[in-house]
Amino acid sequence: MRQKRTVTRRTIDAPVETTSGGRTSSKSTPSAPLLWKFDTGSAALGIYVDEHSCWVGNEAGRVFQLDHSGNVLQQFQLPDGVKCIVSDGDWIYVGCDDGNVYDLTGKFPRAAYEIDEKVDIYWLDISNAMLAVSDAKGMVTVINYEDEEQWATKSTGVAGWMVRCDEQGYVYQGHSKGVTAYDGFERRHNLVGEANIGRHLFRVA
Repeated sequence: MRQKRTVTRRTIDAPVETTSGGRTSSKSTPSAPLLWKFDTGSAALGIYVDEHSCWVGNEAGRVFQLDHSGNVLQQFQLPDGVKCIVSDGDWIYVGCDDGNVYDLTGKFPRAAYEIDEKVDIYWLDISNAMLAVSDAKGMVTVINYEDEEQWATKSTGVAGWMVRCDEQGYVYQGHSKGVTAYDGFERRHNLVGEANIGRHLFRVA
């Protein structure tokens, strides 16, 4: 039986609020006009929006597809908390805390990728059926459409909070030290540049 994997919960710091004259105000910058709100029932970090609909997933494993007025179009229940939601063309994929990446294109969730148990998933992205995974230790792993690991490497930082892929075959990972770019989405990895946000400009090898 597969053991329950290590899961790191990502937290969000709420803005400081003060009360004056019975009204609640925030010290943060002015926000955009509120169109509508939707309560998923628990903390939600997974969200994806396109021209057709809005997707949101929460830590209870519930995923909702909404229209742009906030009405529920469909919903799914996954085995564990939702980490992130991404798309690849017409396909919608959800990274789950049980270590699987689910395809929600059909009526029922389908496990499309299985992530190694040693990977504490922070974020993922998919381009042309190739999956990139960023984890809590700063590792970035690339998996092909046959669920086979292509390569994995450690960036200079930890807490890989974001990973993105583009159609040219570049993989970008955000971590505690800044952003690292790799060339070779379908080939052996090759570091092409790093950026230390707020200190140094992006440099290309």
